[in-house]
Amino acid sequence: MKKILGWFVVTLVLTIISAANVPAPFFGGYAGFEPLGLENVKVLRETISIDMLDLGTYRNYSDENAVKLEILFEVENTQAEKQIELEFPHARDLKIFVDDTEISTVSEEKKYEITASVWKVPTKTAWFEGKQLDYNGMVRSNEGKNVVYKFKLPNGRHRVKIMQNLSPSSNVTGALTKYWQFSYVFLQAEKRVGITKTDIEIKTPPNWETSISPDVASSEGVWQKSFDKISDTSVTITTKLPKPEGYTKIKDLSDYLFFFALFIFPVIGLFFNFFWLAKTKFWWLWGIIFTILWTLLVAVSVYISEFMPENAIPEAQQLNYGYEGIGSIIAIIFMSVIPLILGFTLWLLVWFIRGLIWKKNTENKP
Repeated sequence: MKKILGWFVVTLVLTIISAANVPAPFFGGYAGFEPLGLENVKVLRETISIDMLDLGTYRNYSDENAVKLEILFEVENTQAEKQIELEFPHARDLKIFVDDTEISTVSEEKKYEITASVWKVPTKTAWFEGKQLDYNGMVRSNEGKNVVYKFKLPNGRHRVKIMQNLSPSSNVTGALTKYWQFSYVFLQAEKRVGITKTDIEIKTPPNWETSISPDVASSEGVWQKSFDKISDTSVTITTKLPKPEGYTKIKDLSDYLFFFALFIFPVIGLFFNFFWLAKTKFWWLWGIIFTILWTLLVAVSVYISEFMPENAIPEAQQLNYGYEGIGSIIAIIFMSVIPLILGFTLWLLVWFIRGLIWKKNTENKP
């Protein structure tokens, strides 16, 4: 009895420890930011392109280039040549082009200061039916400083293009597949007075479930909208792979196997014991064999139920959440305790009942 209680205590403690060490269910990538520094030129048009198509073929969770951000400013400098200082909270894989010529001069001398007066990073992204998901759009500075790109802008009209490859954030709250999240953060209204028109184009993998705020029109994974005035502080995107068709079939089959292992197999085994094995000389050996087989079958069925359906989901789209693998192994151990305890107990009970019936039948014979 002490060993049995020990099993329950160990599995319970391991489950509690595992749950206590599970991290928050959302993981931070980089947010994109509208740069500070174009206040003194006229911005005729701003075009923002956010390409998340690579998520559809994502193979490596550590890859940080799944979101391709491009910001194109069509500007006009009506004065003499002036120096422009474009300021960003971070420069993750950032490139700047002026009229197709890449700018390489970088200064990191400004004190890092990201406040609501400049950029307001969202803490949630929208989802369907009015739901919101926690979001961690990380802002990583260089030793506490903003990144500033300096260049000369001649008189006349020019194109200033900013390109970045960024990692999305992810959230696994109550989902079968990951929610991928990204935000593009606008300057606060008083800092973007010179921007008169903004076009946004967002690409997500076709047929994925996607929610974008503010609302934009969509066509087969391409989302577009033009704004004369931006009232929101950011664009937030949530997208995820729908449940694959094969998942449900595999899940149903694995559940049937689990039901058979937990209920049907012991009935069959006890049936054989009652009508045949209980009569044999080594009935107790059959009880041990039955208990071991039942325990192994339950463990295998739980393992298949936990892990096999996920094979229908691309590896990078699975939750991979915290100690989920350890939790599943603990669940298998815990479920295996049931047949280990009950198996031989039921076998003894059936053998005992079979013996009573045999004894009674013997006594009633003339």
